[in-house]
Amino acid sequence: MTGFDAAEVRRLRTEERLSVREIRARTGLGRNRIQEMLRGVPAPERTRRAKAKDDLRAEAVALRSTGRPVPEIARRLGVSRSTAYLWVRHIPLNRDPEEELERRRHHARAMTEARWADHRRARDEAQAKAHAVATTTFSSSTAIRACTPSSCASSKSVGSTVSCRPTG
Repeated sequence: MTGFDAAEVRRLRTEERLSVREIRARTGLGRNRIQEMLRGVPAPERTRRAKAKDDLRAEAVALRSTGRPVPEIARRLGVSRSTAYLWVRHIPLNRDPEEELERRRHHARAMTEARWADHRRARDEAQAKAHAVATTTFSSSTAIRACTPSSCASSKSVGSTVSCRPTG
């Protein structure tokens, strides 16, 4: 063990305002040993965590208290959803039952649309293709006319129905 004692470590912390890492580098002592010696001695201000997001946390709590969900809070504040959840997990989400029902209906509609969108698109394309084929097939042939036994020489009457045989 080196010749540094607790009084010297405390002096480095209080007078020279060194961090634990800087004291370790100067003395060669381990981090846990230095922490033991510095118990009760406050850390210098420059080594403390900046509380830059405390105002965001307070705003998140206020939003949650008004009934906002975690994803919306995260979007509004520009933080991740996990961070927003950690800030507000102690506040239960109380929603209006009618609003919750409408939210679920909207979500169900969106999920159904997403599930069936490809099928509907393929069906509509196939239907449009069939209509195009039918239109070109029938428009290129002769005009369709109603056949009656007296107007069509190629028709043959079978009972009360009339069937035409193609001519030509």
